[in-house]
Amino acid sequence: MWRGMDDVLGRPVAVKVFTGPMEDVDRAWISRRARTAARLAHPHVAAVYDYGEASSPGAAPIPFVVLELLNGTPLADLLATGPLSWPLAVRTAAEVSAALAAAHARGVVHGEVTPDNVMLTDAGAKLIGFAGPSRAPRVESTPADDVRGIGTVLGYSLLDTAPHAGTDLAAFAPVTGLPPEVPALCLACLALRVDDRPSSTEVARSLSTVVTAFAATASPADMPLLAIPAQAQPQPPTRRWSRGRLALGAASLAAVLAISGTVTGVGADILATAAGWTGDHPATSGAATDGSDSGSRGGRPGITTDGTLPGPPASPGTTPTAHPSTPGGPPVEPTMSPAASEALARLRASVDEGRTTGEITQPVAVQLDMAIDDLATHLTNGRVNALRNRIDAGERRDEITESRAAALRAALDEFVAAADL
Repeated sequence: MWRGMDDVLGRPVAVKVFTGPMEDVDRAWISRRARTAARLAHPHVAAVYDYGEASSPGAAPIPFVVLELLNGTPLADLLATGPLSWPLAVRTAAEVSAALAAAHARGVVHGEVTPDNVMLTDAGAKLIGFAGPSRAPRVESTPADDVRGIGTVLGYSLLDTAPHAGTDLAAFAPVTGLPPEVPALCLACLALRVDDRPSSTEVARSLSTVVTAFAATASPADMPLLAIPAQAQPQPPTRRWSRGRLALGAASLAAVLAISGTVTGVGADILATAAGWTGDHPATSGAATDGSDSGSRGGRPGITTDGTLPGPPASPGTTPTAHPSTPGGPPVEPTMSPAASEALARLRASVDEGRTTGEITQPVAVQLDMAIDDLATHLTNGRVNALRNRIDAGERRDEITESRAAALRAALDEFVAAADL
């Protein structure tokens, strides 16, 4: 992960480049993950600004994601020195749960909720990693998988070891002052049966209640227990790359970065200098395009330097925002039932599969994505009918194959039943 500069808005950003051999299905999956993550707006979700691909003749395209830059400490680094105070552990898990509740309400699943993907900043916890790893999973994750991740994060923060479904409540006894409902909720999140796990919204509300109660009754001397401890963060050595080295080309640059031990690399203009700009790049707002966008629409971030690659590597996320987290707990957005969230995720997956296989044209797939977003935000029969009409129109115009249209209708019917519309 490298630090860059958005020369349009004058803000620092983080740039993640996915290096190494990658199939078309993996690039399509990363693109979809970045696109859906860019539509999330929540104080405890690290924002995604942009997605693009760069390529050189004879080499496969290299996808990259432009992210907000975070000034903070990875939770995993803090836990390497021992468990957190229980108020901070509960606050962190509450904020992560609130972020996931907002994502699940839009049918978006994280899939890798671990201490490595939680950053602690002056604005509270920030969940990173929605842009996804470099490979599409064999089986898509569900909201219940994210809830299990919450249990792991909370348990590890309290015990300095990862609990599991069979962990006894007595394991939490050494945590002085911990309210008894917290261990019970932690183990419920880790339940083997998916149906026995609470929703992310239920977890966020329960943990927020605990944090609020602590803040209301704590003495001034106890309030620092909610604060993120200061920790020196050693800076990795600065890596500066000359234009001559970049002229090796995008594929060669990826190899150089891999050999040097740098897992992810550089920004859009740097790769463009090496190989020429190509590929799909949505506008800064995160709105999807059909791949024909020139890059100027919407003020696309330009990752510029004075002729060298800015360093050192940086963590993705944001600088402190105008929405600081308070001891009263994180905001909890309304969400649909877990069954409806999972049904909506399957509907999105069907659209994405159709886009990848060519059963849905790219412009229509974008329209369907937008219609599903609208439905997730406004659970009404009118939105359902609008989406159904778009599927029907796409089939009539040969923009959606008959079999894919049938699969989309079936997935939509499943969602309608689960959402009780």
